[in-house]
Amino acid sequence: MTMIEEKLMDPQFKYQVASRTGGEGLLVCFSCGVCTAGCPVSEVEEGFNPRRIIHQILLGQKEELLASKYIWMCV
Repeated sequence: MTMIEEKLMDPQFKYQVASRTGGEGLLVCFSCGVCTAGCPVSEVEEGFNPRRIIHQILLGQKEELLASKYIWMCV
């Protein structure tokens, strides 16, 4: 990971998301993929992947995630 990539990471982002309504289970996610398999949006939008979104949150990729068009498709 480069210095630039490290600066783009926000280690507190996952805690911010987990503290919001609907984010309660985020910190216990073990990447099983059920979120993607059961997501109605992922059935009609090929690039939408809830598992990837959760992974980005856990890694602290806040800016990259919020700039993505896919995060705004989540129902």
